Amino acid sequence: MPRNFMTRTEADEHDAVMDAVAGRENELASYDANVAGYEKQITAMNAALPAEWPAELAKYKGKSNEQIFAMGAADADADLASQLNHRERVRMLLFTEKAERRKSELAYNHAVSQLPADPAKLNAAKTRFEATKAARKAKNL
Repeated sequence: MPRNFMTRTEADEHDAVMDAVAGRENELASYDANVAGYEKQITAMNAALPAEWPAELAKYKGKSNEQIFAMGAADADADLASQLNHRERVRMLLFTEKAERRKSELAYNHAVSQLPADPAKLNAAKTRFEATKAARKAKNL
C-alpha cells in the first residue's frame, strides 16, 4: 500500500528507486564478471585436466589438501587430486554465482518496473541521479 508521506516528494521516491536500480546494476555487473571469470577458469582446467577422476584417485575426491597429504598420496597424485577438487569448487562457485545473479535480476526487474513510465519524469530522475553521483564523487576526491 503506497504511503502518503508529508515530507517526501514524488522526486524523492524516484531518486530512491534510481538508487536501488543503480545498486542492482552494480551487483549484476559483479555477478557477470565473476561468472565470466569462473567460466574461463573451468575452460582452462578442462583443457589441462582429465574429464573424469582417475579411478585410483577417487578416494581423494572432496578431500582437502591436508587430508590428501595425510592419506599418503604421492606428490603427482596429490597435485592432480588437488587440481580436480579445485575444479569442482570453481564449478560450485559458478553455480552459486549464477543462482544469486538470477535472484538479483528479479529484484532489478522489480526496481526498474517502479521507475516512472513518463519519459520526462524518468529523464529527470536519471539526471538527478547522475548529478548526485557526480557530487558524491567530487566530495570524495
